[in-house]
Amino acid sequence: MEKRLVFVDVETSGGGPLQDRVIEIGMVMVDNLKVVGTYESLVNPNCPVQPEILSMTGIRPQELETAPEFGLIAAQIKQKLDGAVFVAHNARFDFGFIKSEFARLDERVWWPQLCTVRLSRQLFPSQRCHGLDALIERFGIDCRRRHRALGDALATWEFYRRLHDQFKPDELGAVIKRIVKTPALPLALAAAEMEKLPQTPGVYLFYGANNELLYIGKSINLRDRVWGHFYQDLENPRELALKNQVTRIKTRTTAGELEALLLEARLIKDLRPLYNRHLRRISEQFLLRVDKTEAIHRVKLEQCATVVNSELDSVMGIFWQRRQALNRLSELADKYQLCRRQLGLEKTRGSCFAYHLGECRGVCAGKEAAEKFNLRLANALAEIKLPAWPFIGLIGIREQSQEDNRTVHLFDQWCYLGSFGEEELNAGRADKFEGEFDLDIYHILRQYLKTAPASWVLQLGRLNERLTSQLVPGHEAANKY
Repeated sequence: MEKRLVFVDVETSGGGPLQDRVIEIGMVMVDNLKVVGTYESLVNPNCPVQPEILSMTGIRPQELETAPEFGLIAAQIKQKLDGAVFVAHNARFDFGFIKSEFARLDERVWWPQLCTVRLSRQLFPSQRCHGLDALIERFGIDCRRRHRALGDALATWEFYRRLHDQFKPDELGAVIKRIVKTPALPLALAAAEMEKLPQTPGVYLFYGANNELLYIGKSINLRDRVWGHFYQDLENPRELALKNQVTRIKTRTTAGELEALLLEARLIKDLRPLYNRHLRRISEQFLLRVDKTEAIHRVKLEQCATVVNSELDSVMGIFWQRRQALNRLSELADKYQLCRRQLGLEKTRGSCFAYHLGECRGVCAGKEAAEKFNLRLANALAEIKLPAWPFIGLIGIREQSQEDNRTVHLFDQWCYLGSFGEEELNAGRADKFEGEFDLDIYHILRQYLKTAPASWVLQLGRLNERLTSQLVPGHEAANKY
């Protein structure tokens, strides 16, 4: 609490720090709980500003056109923040924009951060609202320039000052200590080595003593993500244990986020790092198929190492664990009053136990026609069957690296077939593939297609068992998943 504090607020052209820009910055410099200076400046964003933001702030486009660009005031801002604690209401938002503005100038910045939203939540857990408007009303703070950067920064400072009147120093200091993010690098890692980490998409690998692989992760900004592991988090013993073991970091850059996701999933399965329990699967999957050799159809659970894309139509469900498959079948049996013997959940002769409880319609006791049971079984299994592939044959998803190199990731029937440079595909040097289905890759692809721009999805045909040289952009089905 005795450190120099700078209360910061920014107004922006939109809500995303990667694509939107700062249009105004306000700062209140505080030393030993006394205001020692203020700073405010409009910033020319060189991009359109959302009309609702202009209306809310009262800033006119003409004012922004004559304002300095961020690069012209960056040195002043950095000078005021260096050696201080960055304090803001929702510090992640304000710091994210400031950090992105400096990144556009090829500068990496970091200051310890104190978020007054988190501070309010910790100190007043019974209160429902912790936004700045709520705090202004609750504490009777005089904020004459609401939604302007300096006005909001002054209101945030006034809230912080009031806390010192309301709480004992030791009590308030303990809460602040838990919230302020301060770097704590493992002893074996030098800060200079951390600075060399690339600020590009990719995968990072943490190694411990005796070259033991501890953890694999991915990010669209490797340096920021790796630094994020090394901020004290006493409430997370697992993260603290990992941090204390790291002796070496290795990175592999990728063209974009999708390639990083695919590479992370493959490396975790192949290398099985100690701390990656969420993706460190067993080598085999459990498949649900329907045996139609008899009049009454029966569900069979099979365990197998691989499933090629041409077999997916016959698979009704895919699970990583036997228990997951059996639990899902049990839920369907209850919902649709299906015979548990025909689902493979009971090994009985004659009628199943559920029939005697009135929870099975009696196909096992000759009380229900086989055709009716088979239809209800098909309807039930439709809930867990993989959705149909929403494209006509093969697709590619294009990503472009910071070096302007284009990579195309090939998929067919939810299976990943490999990645190639766009020139390779245009030259017809990619032969046909037989992909293997992977449940994690399926989830990665399906989630990615929900937000991928249509122009990134390429519909690829086949000609003489080779990919055609023409890359056809945009398939409308991409937007459905």
